[in-house]
Amino acid sequence: MPRKTKKQKIQAQLRQKDFLLNLEKKGEKPTEIQVKLKKKSLIQPDTTVYTNKATPVTSYFKKDFVKSIIVISIIIALEIVIYFGTINKYF
Repeated sequence: MPRKTKKQKIQAQLRQKDFLLNLEKKGEKPTEIQVKLKKKSLIQPDTTVYTNKATPVTSYFKKDFVKSIIVISIIIALEIVIYFGTINKYF
């Protein structure tokens, strides 16, 4: 059986917490296993990892891409100016 991914572990932990909270709301007493599961926290759910992690990467990519396009266009413009300048003997 394949291993669980981090996302699947977080989902399982959230389901366990929901189950325990529902038991407490109903007034039922949780068993020892459920109490141990409630105390034991393997992975803290962190939703900011999935939402905010992609944003800086794309913004850096866009900034670098724009800089690259600007530099490339300047170089091409200089080559064109030098080419026509040498043909007409301006230089």
